[in-house]
Amino acid sequence: MKTELLVRNTLRVHPDGLTLTEIAQFAGVPYRYAHRAVTKMPDVYIDRWQPPRGASPYQAVWCAVPVPDNCPHPTT
Repeated sequence: MKTELLVRNTLRVHPDGLTLTEIAQFAGVPYRYAHRAVTKMPDVYIDRWQPPRGASPYQAVWCAVPVPDNCPHPTT
């Protein structure tokens, strides 16, 4: 949960999106934790693919959807 919060906050500070390497670096978490977090989070998506640099493959650029404060909640 803590990692997901760090990743979400990092992505919201960078609305143009970040690669997993950048997310891990800015959030201060290991790469594998950042990867695990983005695959579990329903408000995070791949926005586009960054062209390869040298021998690197294409990299996904992840963004977070801002959830409005006044989003209605279900009533029970």
